[in-house]
Amino acid sequence: MATMTANATGVASGVPLRGHHVGVNFAYGVYSLTATLSVGDIIEMVKIPHGGTIVDCLLSFSAQGAAGTAKFNVGDATDHDRFIASAAAQTAGSARINTGQGVGYKYTVSDDATTRYKMVRVTLSDAGATATSTGHISLLVLYTMDPIAG
Repeated sequence: MATMTANATGVASGVPLRGHHVGVNFAYGVYSLTATLSVGDIIEMVKIPHGGTIVDCLLSFSAQGAAGTAKFNVGDATDHDRFIASAAAQTAGSARINTGQGVGYKYTVSDDATTRYKMVRVTLSDAGATATSTGHISLLVLYTMDPIAG
């Protein structure tokens, strides 16, 4: 099992979150495959700030196997398939939130936490009979920020 990082602006540790505002915001990341993925591999895709409430997720991927079907989950460190469970990737395609807990999930972070965000990530839950070492995986997450009560 390995952990990789997408090329989204601000995903790397120590890089601040991109600007966000009241209303709908988005976070987008792309990971270009350079090696065959293994079951349990994690790709850190996007950061969602404290107070971000998920509106939608869209996972897009290139074909991940000619025989068998690779499957992806989208979630976080606490729940690996919080948003998308078992998105089949034998052929190129996409998947949207398909779990009952995804839409409306609000990220909260302790005031004592040194990071004020949570990382949304893609994990490979099943490699199928074969997997490829080329192509891409992209993730778009739409979230809202609550107005500050005055």
